[in-house]
Amino acid sequence: MDNVITALVTKRKRLMDRKREIKAECDRQCREIDVEISDIDAAIEVVNKAVEPYLCPACGGTGNTRKCDAAGQMEDVECSSCHGTGIKMS
Repeated sequence: MDNVITALVTKRKRLMDRKREIKAECDRQCREIDVEISDIDAAIEVVNKAVEPYLCPACGGTGNTRKCDAAGQMEDVECSSCHGTGIKMS
């Protein structure tokens, strides 16, 4: 009986140690991914600031605006200011 308990306790300890190692590796990888996401967010912010003066003020650079159709529902239509380019025309 004592040998069975010892074997079970030993196996449980090995499993707990393995679980702890897996969790530590997962946490490390998640931190690396978070750093990459932050870097991408910073790059997007730089690009957005660089192109902001050139974006169409009517549509915000999307090339589309929303309007109400005859049935009263909203639909996307080509921006009349930039003709769908998203770029300020004048």
